[in-house]
Amino acid sequence: MNVVKIYGDQVAAGSLSEADARRQAMAGISSVRYGEGGYFAILDSRKMLMVPINPVLNGKDIGEIRDPNGVHIAKDAVAVVQRDGKGFTSYSFPRPGATEPSPKISYNIGYQPWGWVLTTGVYVDDIDAQFHSTLYRSLGILLAMAGALSLVVVLINRGILRLLGGEPAYAAEIADQIASNASRRRRCRPKARCDRLARRFQHRLFEPLVPDKVARRPHQD
Repeated sequence: MNVVKIYGDQVAAGSLSEADARRQAMAGISSVRYGEGGYFAILDSRKMLMVPINPVLNGKDIGEIRDPNGVHIAKDAVAVVQRDGKGFTSYSFPRPGATEPSPKISYNIGYQPWGWVLTTGVYVDDIDAQFHSTLYRSLGILLAMAGALSLVVVLINRGILRLLGGEPAYAAEIADQIASNASRRRRCRPKARCDRLARRFQHRLFEPLVPDKVARRPHQD
């Protein structure tokens, strides 16, 4: 559309005739390509003006251009532009160099000073392929992140086990008893085992907070 506006502005400025501007704009747009086989076509309310991949359509009445399902390809494009100024249409059309039609979605926009409709489209199966490619790539990243997170959890759990130096469930019970100072005799049997584990847990917990000599001092049972 920018190409057409540039030439339209030259016509408005008086530096180029409208006929020359239309011809040059059409020539420039006919050579534009993008992606895999993407191109632009031009039509007006009566006929096809330029279809670069299929010149046999140039000059044809827009009412004659239908897909195998009877969809009016060009008339629908003109209708949506006349109604909304721009919009999407869907139909089936052969890929460049192919004969079998494939589902396609086109975007159509009008250039009112010249009565032109510019249209370009993408094939639905290309959109599906791109979607699945993006989906699989995202799933791969997600799985890699989940694996890394699982590894971190495993390493943290091992570190906790080394810090506790014993069975986690039993150590947790001892920690709870140290905090509450309740029911020690009922929960720890025999008492000697409970006392040893409690001292070990306290030693492991507070060892980083005291000097090395104090940390190495033998415990008195």
